[in-house]
Amino acid sequence: MLRRLALVLFACTCLSSTARAHDPFLAEIETGSTADTLVLRVLLARSVAAHLAGLTPNPRVYFAPADFAARQANFDRIAKGLCLMSVNDRPLEPKKTEAALSRDKEEVVFTLTYPRPAATKVLLECGWLSRLPQGYAASAPIRVGSRATATDSLRLTAENPSGYLHLGSAPAPAASTP
Repeated sequence: MLRRLALVLFACTCLSSTARAHDPFLAEIETGSTADTLVLRVLLARSVAAHLAGLTPNPRVYFAPADFAARQANFDRIAKGLCLMSVNDRPLEPKKTEAALSRDKEEVVFTLTYPRPAATKVLLECGWLSRLPQGYAASAPIRVGSRATATDSLRLTAENPSGYLHLGSAPAPAASTP
């Protein structure tokens, strides 16, 4: 009985650790905002990021995490155009972009910081989804804020690479102390 329990616990541990591994066919986009900024974080598998940066002809070819520094300039170059945002057909330009490896070194994390628009409805376009090979699963679940609900999420695919983010009202600015 004890042996069976140990096997079940071992299996659960293995399954839970693999369930958290990043799916290379799924890009994740997270959003967050403050009173004056809107931040997009795009998490791409290392292989997909290298393909989009023109480093590999195949989005299934990985590079070693130790080689990230040698590729940093390529990732920085594509960061600005990775996601296009606009309000009323007027583009928003990111104030800052950066690319880095995720903590577990499985993804390249692109962070794009925009000035927060007054509008609460923003068009997000991810044209890179359509640049992936046919049959390659490419969707991006987007969470608006830390408490996402089904109505907050936007699914983007190669066939539908754009959609509207509903930001809600801007958070109040931090109180200043005299």
